[in-house]
Amino acid sequence: MNILVRLTVVSASFLVAGCSFAANSHLRNTCNPWVNTFYKNSLRERIATFDSYDLGSQYEIFICGNQVIHPPAIYLAESFAKEGAAAVPLLKKKLAQADDDLTVRDIVLVFAGMQRQRSYDVSKDADLVRLIVEKLNGMHDPEWKAIAQGNLDKILGVSK
Repeated sequence: MNILVRLTVVSASFLVAGCSFAANSHLRNTCNPWVNTFYKNSLRERIATFDSYDLGSQYEIFICGNQVIHPPAIYLAESFAKEGAAAVPLLKKKLAQADDDLTVRDIVLVFAGMQRQRSYDVSKDADLVRLIVEKLNGMHDPEWKAIAQGNLDKILGVSK
């Protein structure tokens, strides 16, 4: 095997090995335990057991599932949204701390699920709506921002 082919194979191996955490390397320590446990289970088992975890673990599982696992585990947003008012303080805090588009997008998705399921009336929480708007205005990626804005519109009952 010539040197160019060997280098290509080695480079591709490193690229593939690093893909699962490439987008959000800051999640590596948080997500490793969930990737090696929760996400090893079948989809059916993941859905069935998600709500048995405490809210902090649910948040980590959800964020890892949407920002590290592929395909993304967006289906967990509905389960997380069922927690309603109990999850709002944690999600509000995480949203306030969020400094990246993906986390804002994912948290707003859960809030939209709460509104849709009527587990919490996000639209009536003026402080939360203001925080969501502030975070959306700070987003950089136009596609992620459009998705998050669409979810905010659903929360507010805005039809397009």
